[in-house]
Amino acid sequence: MSITTRPPVPIALGAVDTGTEEGRAFHQSRLTLFGRWVFIVSGTFLVFYGLLHVSQAFALDPGALFHMLATGVAGLIWALGSRTRMTMKAMHLIDAVGTWVMCALLVRNVVYVSVWVYLAGAFVSRDRDRFAE
Repeated sequence: MSITTRPPVPIALGAVDTGTEEGRAFHQSRLTLFGRWVFIVSGTFLVFYGLLHVSQAFALDPGALFHMLATGVAGLIWALGSRTRMTMKAMHLIDAVGTWVMCALLVRNVVYVSVWVYLAGAFVSRDRDRFAE
């Protein structure tokens, strides 16, 4: 086994010159890495969430749709970054819009699930009180 000092992921400390091809390529590799990791982590949570619901014989709530869409946006960022050569302007646009859309979808998922769980709990307690009489 050989030991290398070169990290598997390029790391830059400080400012990177975006006016050069190396700077553009570095930024594109970081955007691709961001999309890949968000896709993997979000997708893993989505799979475990689905397995949990199936194992407990619960139907998936519609809030999972927002999670799936956010995971799809991350996958799209990953695919665009790894398959096409992008300009800096395109990368900034994809980074900003993609990140905002992912966050909005995940927040929408959390809000939907929170409201759904609250209402489900309200109905359960209402039925429990009715049957206790």
